[in-house]
Amino acid sequence: MRSDDWKLVLPRPANPPGTGWWGRMNEEGKEPQLDNLRTDPAGTTNVAEELPEVVAELQEKIKDARVELGDRDVVGKGVRDFDNKPRKLEAMGQHR
Repeated sequence: MRSDDWKLVLPRPANPPGTGWWGRMNEEGKEPQLDNLRTDPAGTTNVAEELPEVVAELQEKIKDARVELGDRDVVGKGVRDFDNKPRKLEAMGQHR
């Protein structure tokens, strides 16, 4: 999630299943990573512990986006391509 000067990356597994070839580029994240893109554009310093209010604000935006747009396991109320079931990541070359 990016907003203004901030980028929040939530915890995630490395190489999550079902993500296809691009999933191999996903590194494991054991804790939230908050980067200040203005002062540290390379994202070398995690400031999540120092700024929990920014983390909470961005997590709320993520929650709102999931409700509106959906996610792998959530059908969003504003989704246009609706087939009445949760979305699952699929291997490249396969279609919904």
